[in-house]
Amino acid sequence: MLACLLGRESADVLIAHDEMGKPFLPDFPDVFISFSDSEGLNGLALSRTGAVGIDVELVRPVGWEPMLSMMAEDNEAEVIRAAVAHEVEPIAFLRCWTAKEAILKAIGTGLKGGARRTRLPSAYITGETSCFSQEQDGLKLEVQTFQTGQLIVTRALAV
Repeated sequence: MLACLLGRESADVLIAHDEMGKPFLPDFPDVFISFSDSEGLNGLALSRTGAVGIDVELVRPVGWEPMLSMMAEDNEAEVIRAAVAHEVEPIAFLRCWTAKEAILKAIGTGLKGGARRTRLPSAYITGETSCFSQEQDGLKLEVQTFQTGQLIVTRALAV
């Protein structure tokens, strides 16, 4: 798919990674990319306007509570717990996970950059909105989440 979008043969598309693991295209310095996968589903984000991050998650039962302390500060964790308490599946947790991972991928650190320091708006956590703007590490990002069926996709794009 990437080769098709770039107008090249697959064998002619070189993907490299920087020291933090962020993928880039050495032959296309004006094209920013991000990849994600979950349970056999894959996501690709490509931008010619600025850094981009994507994360996809399949809605499924997960042991989310132990992961919450590495992902969220106490106040944010309480909002996530309250939102998940009203759900059959942990959709609020997975929305937050995908948003934080997409943001951290866009800034180039991935989860190594520390999900706890990335704060999400309460209206996003509770599902009242699916998009927001945020500045992180000097990068202004537009974050959008899409859910179709059991798939949650979040993209963070530098603007």
